[in-house]
Amino acid sequence: MATYPSSVKVFTTKTNVTDIVDASHPNSVQDEIVAIESTIGANPQISTSPSPSGTFAGTSATYADLVARLANIEIGIVSDAHTHYIKKSATSANIITPSGTTIKGLIVKAMAGQSANIAEFQDSSGTANTYIDASGVLVASSMSGFSSLTGTETLTNKTLTAPKINIAFNTQTGTSYTPVLTDNGKMVTLSNASPVAVTVPLNSSVAYPEGAQINFVSLGAGLVTFAGTGGVTVNGTPGLKLRAQYSSAVLIRTASPDVWLLIGDLAV
Repeated sequence: MATYPSSVKVFTTKTNVTDIVDASHPNSVQDEIVAIESTIGANPQISTSPSPSGTFAGTSATYADLVARLANIEIGIVSDAHTHYIKKSATSANIITPSGTTIKGLIVKAMAGQSANIAEFQDSSGTANTYIDASGVLVASSMSGFSSLTGTETLTNKTLTAPKINIAFNTQTGTSYTPVLTDNGKMVTLSNASPVAVTVPLNSSVAYPEGAQINFVSLGAGLVTFAGTGGVTVNGTPGLKLRAQYSSAVLIRTASPDVWLLIGDLAV
């Protein structure tokens, strides 16, 4: 009686001239060989040509032989019957299709203390063009149709719903000031007891973009007067002077590089 496959047969080593060998000894070896062959099955080296429509048995089961067990594994691979990954369509579209309307298409879960990017889209050289960092922030080298809102972006024909814009300040305490490029979008505060002269520079020296806006407010007792350097025109009404302490105005660059509008609480 063979002991395999429930256990491994232990044979006693025989010594020539010393031990008696009878028919039971080779018969025992024969029984074990037959048991091994029966357990493996015939032609284990040949694939069973599984069908994608086959049913994979994912529960514990006893098979007739190893060939039958291998056939079940082949069915599982071909039919893609695995819960630990999502089936990808075998087409050039490379589409991931969830198995139901309430099933998430793809989940990438970060490790506790994740520091590397959670996901990346790389070019052929392995450079990440778009990625989701460890904090879940989407970063892209370029985005069409919307802004990543990181760094400097130009929003064209976009609707901002209840935006919160915090203006930056540039504090000036002298009696003269020439705006700089980084003043675009800022509030320049002017505070001095004596009159303050603001001189708008030529576009050739400070290239403000069309529509640039610079806000000014007078915090001191000295009156603030605006003028353009040679070649620059500043238009405002009734004059180009802030009316009083705490008066404010905005300078706006027009379509003409060296022509500005001054709008606000002005006086002659």
